[in-house]
Amino acid sequence: MKAVVLAAGLGTRMRPLTDTIPKPLLLINGKPLIERIIATFPQEVSEVMVVVGYKGDQIKNFLGENFLGRKIIYRTQDDPTSGTFNALQLCKDQLKWGENFFVFYSDDLIDPETLREMMKYELAAAVSTSETPQKFGVAVLDNKGNIKEITEKPEHPLSNIILASGLLLDNRIFDYEPKTQEGKERYLSYALSRMVKDYHVKAVPAQFWFPVGTPEDLDKANQLLL
Repeated sequence: MKAVVLAAGLGTRMRPLTDTIPKPLLLINGKPLIERIIATFPQEVSEVMVVVGYKGDQIKNFLGENFLGRKIIYRTQDDPTSGTFNALQLCKDQLKWGENFFVFYSDDLIDPETLREMMKYELAAAVSTSETPQKFGVAVLDNKGNIKEITEKPEHPLSNIILASGLLLDNRIFDYEPKTQEGKERYLSYALSRMVKDYHVKAVPAQFWFPVGTPEDLDKANQLLL
């Protein structure tokens, strides 16, 4: 089984910490973010595709070709601002039809138990709740716990349920390529919002999820993981 880690971002909200180092290599209690993320993967994940961009050579030098017993393959996103769907699309040639794969963001911490639970379903997304859902992709669920609607950073959220880092997908996601809009990122959530109209995508509540977007978040993460 494969996992994709999207690690190409510029880390602008983390400046000045990211002036010299990419965000996935920032330390939490002595370990880089990306190491903590890969360490949570189920044992079934034998290959990790890492999409790099900003200061990507540093990430390559850290992970190498094999990390924590898993083969590492790289793809380079020349324009990280083009969006997360574009980043995932770079991995399409290595993702076989009919096989599930995980997708993770490189700056969000999540627990391994949630990932195990996601593997019980054909398609799944880790979700959490937030007091400020307008900052995230907001999900609306049906009465069976499947996602029926997703809106990216809505001004007036229809729920406080948000997409966390952790998607279990297959190649059908590439059938829902978002339209290119000038000056706008092509978010993976745009594709997922169309996919949920045709297929059941189970919302799996994350037992632990913490997005690390700012220096303040990094300090909180260090305290949480003491």
